[in-house]
Amino acid sequence: MDGRRAQKREETMQKEMEKIKEDAPKYKEQFADLKRQLASVSKEEWENIPEEVDRSNKRAKADRYTPTPDNLIDSARLDGETVNFLDPDAQTEDQSILGGGQSTPMTNLNELGEARKMNLGLKLDKMSNSVSGTSVVNKNGYLTDLNALKINSATEINDIKKAKLLMKSVRKNYPDSPYGWISSARIEELDGKADAAREIIGQACDKFPMSEDVWSEAARLMPPKEARQILVKSITNMPKSKKLWLQMAHIEKDKAMKVKTLRKALNYISNDVELWRACIELEESEEAKSLLYKAIECVPQDTSIWIALAKLEEYKNARKVLSRAGKTIPTDHTIWVHAAKLEEAEGNDAMVPKLIRKGIKNLKKTVKITKEQWLKEAFEAEMSASVVTARALISEVIQEGLDEESKNGWFETAENFLARGAIECSRA
Repeated sequence: MDGRRAQKREETMQKEMEKIKEDAPKYKEQFADLKRQLASVSKEEWENIPEEVDRSNKRAKADRYTPTPDNLIDSARLDGETVNFLDPDAQTEDQSILGGGQSTPMTNLNELGEARKMNLGLKLDKMSNSVSGTSVVNKNGYLTDLNALKINSATEINDIKKAKLLMKSVRKNYPDSPYGWISSARIEELDGKADAAREIIGQACDKFPMSEDVWSEAARLMPPKEARQILVKSITNMPKSKKLWLQMAHIEKDKAMKVKTLRKALNYISNDVELWRACIELEESEEAKSLLYKAIECVPQDTSIWIALAKLEEYKNARKVLSRAGKTIPTDHTIWVHAAKLEEAEGNDAMVPKLIRKGIKNLKKTVKITKEQWLKEAFEAEMSASVVTARALISEVIQEGLDEESKNGWFETAENFLARGAIECSRA
């Protein structure tokens, strides 16, 4: 019964081992951000990094010499000799074949022993594979070994030991750099020693209180409750760290607490677009509109905030917002495109070509917008159901640089639009 189930059991074990290998983290994924920071290390710093030293107390084994017994030497000498005599009274089949015993066969006992050894090995191999074509192993012990949650090969274990020694050396020789401590904590985490990783990163927090990377790594390694306390402490030291504020908002489960955290962050960092966007995305329509008016005062050069505000406002106010945006950012062509879309959505199709024509004329004075960029805007306009705007854009720019060759290229451009599903652009 055990033999019948052997194949199915080995297939199950193989699947479990493959799943464990897939779930195991890769080294390059663990240290991707730290590897990017190595670009700032100078050549002299690289050359001064010492080699890791294995300081374990290992006594070298002394060579021992034991004299070979005489009987062993004599036995080896006899095994290598050939036998040149046979018993004359013994008659065998070999004697009749060789001529009735008149000539004596030469037998090498050493070669005979090697042949017997090879034959025995073949028989043992055949017997070991006699059960369903698989080798006979200790099944109970094999299944017990698979109960371990994590399997490390000898190579991985050696790599982790070397990495620990190297990072220990880096911490010792570069006491002012926090990245050696972060790397040491990640290696301990990779080795499955979470407590050791937290202890190392805790020491780093005391040693580098003004490093946002150290605080961020400490919050990542800690449970949510302790992570929040760490981030509060870190923000007290560095209130203008965007990274720590965003991480603080991320660990909050309640939406109201997320908004409160981000609004508090904007009191310290009012000119950061990413914080404004994260806060606006969490608010309702009216609150978002109020925040957007504050945002355009703090970060007036960000086009996306102007456009987001225009989408939330009514038609008249949206026109005012886009007009103000065009004066604030005169080099951005997308503002004119969105103004045309607004008129089309309101049903003022006759205004759309005029706006596009005026926008292209004004932009030519300050900035160069290529024909390909305008065609891209036309494609995106049709994808957003602004067909009139798409037609107006193509009508205004299609004749730029017109000659016989470019006129022939119109068919290719139309086919490209058609292949991407922009039928109205292709017709235009």
